Amino acid sequence: MEKETLINKLKLSQKENEATINELKTLKDENTINIAKLNILQKETEELKAKYAYLSEKEVELTSAKVRLAEIIQYEQAIIQRITWYIEQKCDSYPHLAGLKADMLTRHYEYSAEILRKKKNPALKEANRISELSKETKEILKQKIILEYKLAYLKTLYPNIEDAFDPAFDSSADAELETDETTDRVRKYLTHEQYVELSTIERNQLALDNYIKGKKTNWQIGRDYELYIGYLCEKQGYDVEYSGIFRRLQDMGRDLIVKSQKETFVIQCKNWAQEKELHENHIFQLYGSVVMYRIENPFFPVKAVLVTTTKLSHLAEQFAQALDIDVKYVKMGEFPRIKCNIGKDTTGAPTKIYHLPFDQQYDKTQIINEGECYAWTVAEAEGKEFRRAHRWNG
Repeated sequence: MEKETLINKLKLSQKENEATINELKTLKDENTINIAKLNILQKETEELKAKYAYLSEKEVELTSAKVRLAEIIQYEQAIIQRITWYIEQKCDSYPHLAGLKADMLTRHYEYSAEILRKKKNPALKEANRISELSKETKEILKQKIILEYKLAYLKTLYPNIEDAFDPAFDSSADAELETDETTDRVRKYLTHEQYVELSTIERNQLALDNYIKGKKTNWQIGRDYELYIGYLCEKQGYDVEYSGIFRRLQDMGRDLIVKSQKETFVIQCKNWAQEKELHENHIFQLYGSVVMYRIENPFFPVKAVLVTTTKLSHLAEQFAQALDIDVKYVKMGEFPRIKCNIGKDTTGAPTKIYHLPFDQQYDKTQIINEGECYAWTVAEAEGKEFRRAHRWNG
């Protein structure tokens, strides 16, 4: 009997042990699950820490950008105030200097009037007339000299003003895209016999060839160089805005604005003769233009570039380096000069026209829309169903 009781106790103890083992297994499984959850939480915590660190870094960058923008605006305002003060100081002395020079240039009038008054038979009426004429002439000369002083000074500040004195420069050209003219501009580059005997394609091409080989104005030389540099940039995949050609004197020294998704370049182009030298005023103008562009576009990185065919003065090189302006020397080369543009006729229907470099609307025509292009030859343009932009009555 005692033996059976002992066996029963052992069996009961074995069942209790099995139950305890099962409980332990359950606890172990739960612990494994909790450890996995803890690992997930730790990973999420690390990710949150990384995101917080990234946001903190961006906040620091944004704060830095705001500080930099404020510094740029403050610096620009200081420059404007300094230039304004300097111009006022310079211009204050102009009337005095101009008056002295006008006195010298009109002194002979007074000599003549004095002789007429003191001769044996004085001609007082004529002497008085000459004196009055002297006063009027002196005032006119004084105002002329003041304007000359101011213009010369403005040229040192804004060297592109020189473009306005080029015979080919016309800042008010605002004719319609198609106009009637009595003379085909192609005639300027051909003999009468060539114009009469050649086909339209042949004479337009010959005129283009003669234009390319012939003598050009400073404006045309600069315009072609901007187009060439823009063409090189477009070949590299950049978007190019020809600011100097279209905005003329309003370009602020920004001949080209070249963009990609990551960077923007403000480019000034100077195609000058080898014996000429670029001075620091061009560097200052480009730098001021870039500062203004940064103020207008504060969150876009902008780089200033001067592209030229001639050397810089030693001082200009020093300023370019100090102001972080890249200087690149690029010789003039060939590029497709014919602009093939898609416009609209009087009914609103699309019309395909091409412009030669000497045509009326060449400078104002932009090649930006789908289907528009540049062409190397007239045959290429007409082969794509474009025609000349102008009509002639004669």
